[in-house]
Amino acid sequence: MKKLKISRTHKIKHANGSITVYEKSKKINFGISRLFVVSANKGAVRGKHAHKKCIQLLTCLNGSVEVNCEDLENKKKKFLLDNPSKYLIIPKMVWCTQKYLKKNTILAVLCSQKYDGKDYIRSYSIFKKFQKK
Repeated sequence: MKKLKISRTHKIKHANGSITVYEKSKKINFGISRLFVVSANKGAVRGKHAHKKCIQLLTCLNGSVEVNCEDLENKKKKFLLDNPSKYLIIPKMVWCTQKYLKKNTILAVLCSQKYDGKDYIRSYSIFKKFQKK
């Protein structure tokens, strides 16, 4: 769980706006194979799964999201994403839920792998069984 922490990316400010950059670096050290965007209203809870192989980078483009994580050692940690320059990398085999805290919240997720339904652990009780191995 030590590796799970909020990081900041490079933001370039101009008089007419700004650009937030996500690129391969020491912190973002995996290739991006997929990007998806989730829109949800205040109070929605999403995620509720872990991945066997996929690594994900989460960033909140609008609004705010509380991200709750649990690793295979049963360690739990909570994070707040509320700015596009903040991101959280979720390693494989970490149970993750996201609670949307504001109306019209938008979460972007960059993934190390293309979608594969077999990569998901969607049952918390099955995830807990991996903890015992």
